[in-house]
Amino acid sequence: MILFSGCERKSKFPHINTEIIKKNIEKIIFNENIDPSSVRYDPAEKAKIIKTLPEGQMKLVVLSYHHIDKPAGNLSNTTKSMFVTPENFEKQMKYLYINGFTTITIDQLTNALDNHAPLPKKPVLLTFDDGYKSFYENAFPVLKKYNFHAVTFIIAGYFGKGRDELYMTKKMIKEISDSGLIEIASHTMSHPFLAKISPAAVDYELKQSKKILSDITGKEIKYIAYPYGSVNSYIINRAAALGYKAGFGVYKDYIHYKNQQFLHSRVSVQYTDNLSMFAKKVEIY
Repeated sequence: MILFSGCERKSKFPHINTEIIKKNIEKIIFNENIDPSSVRYDPAEKAKIIKTLPEGQMKLVVLSYHHIDKPAGNLSNTTKSMFVTPENFEKQMKYLYINGFTTITIDQLTNALDNHAPLPKKPVLLTFDDGYKSFYENAFPVLKKYNFHAVTFIIAGYFGKGRDELYMTKKMIKEISDSGLIEIASHTMSHPFLAKISPAAVDYELKQSKKILSDITGKEIKYIAYPYGSVNSYIINRAAALGYKAGFGVYKDYIHYKNQQFLHSRVSVQYTDNLSMFAKKVEIY
């Protein structure tokens, strides 16, 4: 059985030494107020971390966000880490834009793995979990400004029920889906630890969330992110049987595998990340 749970798990691919990324990147000054246009890396340093990967593997930055908002002062450090302020998010997107990154879709990722389809230079996949209203209010306008693609994983059972102050409404989700920039994907019905619930409950979480989000958007829901990264072989098999094409966790790797497309890794962007730290997370090409 495969079982991964939580955000601090060690790499599931021990033969991939992601520390090489940190060791070979040029040292830069850490400055919270640094301008995105001033952060640069020596091309020779970048070249040191570009390696030819075996067949069926690909290096790609997939970033994971949650709240794009200012955290309240009474939050724990763990909860606060899931926030990125609107000001920092704007700086991060500007950094990607002026440094030649191109946002891609999950379809492009799967097509590259399955069919060797070429990806643009310096590809990055932007993902947002939970469906917070702060995405609509603070992230979506910035993504439109830079014409960036992204995917947002929605908790489909959270509509109404007194949650409209925190989560996007169906109308908002329809709007961002219709923009052509944002793909809507599943984050289950109720955000459970999927590996800890019954098979019947797993089926409900996967199937019903897919249906609800498809009804809202009028589009096929092809992808899922596992809450807390909690997944096992049954969940993967059921997701595939129900028509999902790929799944995402929180495994902190940059390598993606053709034969493990229901275990895509992501790198979290956190509250404490200044722009220099963000740059180190994305400058792997």
